[in-house]
Amino acid sequence: MFALAELTLAMAVPFLAIAGYHALLDSRAGRFVEEPQEGDPGWRAIVDPSPVSAVVEVGEQGTTGLVLLAGHPDEGAPGTAILVPGTLEIDGVSLASLEPNDAVSALSSALRLRVKGIEVMTAERWSETLGTKTYLLPNPDPVVDDAGQPLLAVGDIEVGGDNAAVFLARPAPGLDPITVMYRRELLWSALLADPPTAADADPDGGAVGLGGVDTPLVAALDQVAGASARVVDLPLTDLGPDPAIDAEAAEALIREVVPVPAGSNPGDRLQVRVIDRTGQADLPAVAAEVASTGSEVVEIGNASEFSGGETHLVVPFGLDDPGINELALLTGATTVLDEEADADAVVTLVIGSDFVANR
Repeated sequence: MFALAELTLAMAVPFLAIAGYHALLDSRAGRFVEEPQEGDPGWRAIVDPSPVSAVVEVGEQGTTGLVLLAGHPDEGAPGTAILVPGTLEIDGVSLASLEPNDAVSALSSALRLRVKGIEVMTAERWSETLGTKTYLLPNPDPVVDDAGQPLLAVGDIEVGGDNAAVFLARPAPGLDPITVMYRRELLWSALLADPPTAADADPDGGAVGLGGVDTPLVAALDQVAGASARVVDLPLTDLGPDPAIDAEAAEALIREVVPVPAGSNPGDRLQVRVIDRTGQADLPAVAAEVASTGSEVVEIGNASEFSGGETHLVVPFGLDDPGINELALLTGATTVLDEEADADAVVTLVIGSDFVANR
């Protein structure tokens, strides 16, 4: 009888621990007279993912290229333009064969990255956006129209609203469309270094008015442009006629340039809630570190009561994600399984007093 009682108590320990975590994180006893403020027990905040917008370059033949604009230049962190060729194939389908919105959707799913905001840049849209703005750029290739008549000469030329679409999309006669990537890097580097403003834009094709037009591209560039901004190519497996995404290198790039990524579809990225049980943790810094693993940080906050205890990663029973082990190793957390949570629920990183030492 004694042995049976001892075994029963031992088996109850994990269930008591889970019950304790639910009490620690989800207590609703009492009532707040005022909403808790940052630093108070019970304070919570939703974490918004870093904005990533897409620009679709469209020529006479349809989609010719995509650009992902990511990050913020806050506190010296560079914004980034990621160039994607229109010849890129995803699941055997070329982006060039898709409508702009479908091309962005396919790319977003392939990268497991949520994209919010799409701007389709046709020749007319470039004219509206750039207005009187021009950039002096070195054109390496002669560009001609379908009849062989010259469109762009070799050497330094002014690129503006009337020829930006041609500069970005048309390869030199006989060359592969991937060769326009060099010209795309030139123009997008110029756009990030000296972005157009609303005062430059002229939707009517006449004299620019005092107010101008704040187009979506102008607004998006305003979020990423600056001296430290950069232009990079999406990592590809090769530059042949049918390039594909280098998945591992592309994910590494996303983790580098998107501070807080979010998945394109449910289950794309491990969703994490970061809760401080000590009252001492630098939650934004911890959230940034967690996000650097490619996880989607959805919430930060404080436990309902501050107490001692170790750092734990509370994982819903049945949730299988490789990011769990990576996150546990990064934070030094002990993994605890929660059998009461849904398998599609978020994992909870409970920051304990040993967190700094473990890192």
